[in-house]
Amino acid sequence: MEVGEDNKIKSAAGVKGGKNINEVNETRGAVFYNPVQEFNRDISILTINEFNEVLTEERAAKGKEHEGISVLEALAATGLRSVRYSKEIPSIIKLVANDILPAATDLMKKNFEHNDCDAEKIEVTTADAIDLMHAKRAERQFFNVVDLDPYGSANPFLEGALSCIHNGGLLCVTFTDMAVLCARQPHVCFYKYGAAPLGKNYCHEMALRMVLYMINTMANKHGRQIEPMMSLTVDFYIRLFIRVKD
Repeated sequence: MEVGEDNKIKSAAGVKGGKNINEVNETRGAVFYNPVQEFNRDISILTINEFNEVLTEERAAKGKEHEGISVLEALAATGLRSVRYSKEIPSIIKLVANDILPAATDLMKKNFEHNDCDAEKIEVTTADAIDLMHAKRAERQFFNVVDLDPYGSANPFLEGALSCIHNGGLLCVTFTDMAVLCARQPHVCFYKYGAAPLGKNYCHEMALRMVLYMINTMANKHGRQIEPMMSLTVDFYIRLFIRVKD
């Protein structure tokens, strides 16, 4: 996959299966792609791989075997993150990649095929992320890792994510609404996060703490608690890795 001058994803040049890739992937350029988030994806892969090691050790301490992890990317867009997860996290036994846009999931399927991902481990769904996560909970299908990488605030998706994650599972979540969290819109911050920001030099660290407070409060309402594993402010966004426990 390549990125064009318009910052939209394009298929790699070349031939696959006797067909020109750009002829196969007629939906290319239909979904926005942000190359700045490459570090976000890199650190997520490293963290999830390390999390799998932790789960392996915890299961071994109980005399049980760890079979692997299940991952839900609820807002997968082109599937770039899920492609990398599939290729770079060998412990994945089930990966659900979802987007609400049919054009996005159509492109997602083509990207999985183009990158020779294991189709038996991957499920592509076209659904509202909130509805999907609550439906998975209703089906008693829980995930070891739930990844949320929305544009703006992840608030609307957190209730669903907290409900469909395994006890001891990992929530990976991004917030890009730093203008709200860093005091440019304090009234919006208050009704979204239940906290009043201060426009100080430490506003980014304060933003981390406000978001963690909000997620913990939300988890507590469901009889759950959170354990922050790693909290980052990078460029224009916050990225959190949080264990959710009963």
